[in-house]
Amino acid sequence: MKILLVPKLSFDRETKKSIKTIVSLSEEIMKKEGIPLPRSLEFFNSFDEFRKRVLKSVMDYGFSRKIAENFINASFETGTYGTYDFRSNSIIEMNFNPFYRLFYPAIQFFRFVIHESSHLFLRKSLGCDIEKYKFNFVIEKNKIEYKGRLEVLQLDEGFAEIVTNLFMKKIDVNEIRTLPIYSAENEAPKYEKKVDNVHIPTLVKFFDKFLQRNKKIGYHKVYYIIRKNFRKMEYVNVCDLVEIVSKRIRNKII
Repeated sequence: MKILLVPKLSFDRETKKSIKTIVSLSEEIMKKEGIPLPRSLEFFNSFDEFRKRVLKSVMDYGFSRKIAENFINASFETGTYGTYDFRSNSIIEMNFNPFYRLFYPAIQFFRFVIHESSHLFLRKSLGCDIEKYKFNFVIEKNKIEYKGRLEVLQLDEGFAEIVTNLFMKKIDVNEIRTLPIYSAENEAPKYEKKVDNVHIPTLVKFFDKFLQRNKKIGYHKVYYIIRKNFRKMEYVNVCDLVEIVSKRIRNKII
């Protein structure tokens, strides 16, 4: 997996070393489990560069450019921001955590690498991207309505969460817990509170609750699949699981 640091000069030597160590560990586990590696990891130390990179994908949710720009900025008030790009086979993350100013926790970074790689693994199994089914919203008169396929979202997020938790059990977290990852950006970016009659904080809150609720539902759905097909979590073969989940998703998008 190629590591792309943006901008490269903003990352200190210790942080670069930590990132390489965590990526190597995640690669080792994914190879053992038969999960194809993403082509690259893009890790950003600049809000502006990150926003440019992910803007198109957020606009594809059904948001205008201005709403998408402010939505991205406002999202950093409540958490980290990681995603993926199916076309470039890349996982993408901003080096910022509002709850840990000045640094990004190494364990969270490991979880991010596995979680987003799991999303790409599922798409590779499907042979197509599913974002238009997963996140599809219509905003009219300050009301937001979901127009996507809810079970596609649930199964996708549930699968990634299950795989991440399985892999967390395969490592000694103490090996990476203290690895330093320093952040160049330490204050959440500014944003406009109201854009095109849409209250941005309300939109972010709605999206976060919507995503977390359906992630939990999806986790239980994938867990049921595991109980039915493998009996116990420790018997799970991830390559077999992805085929089962892919089949369920195909039935929802055909």
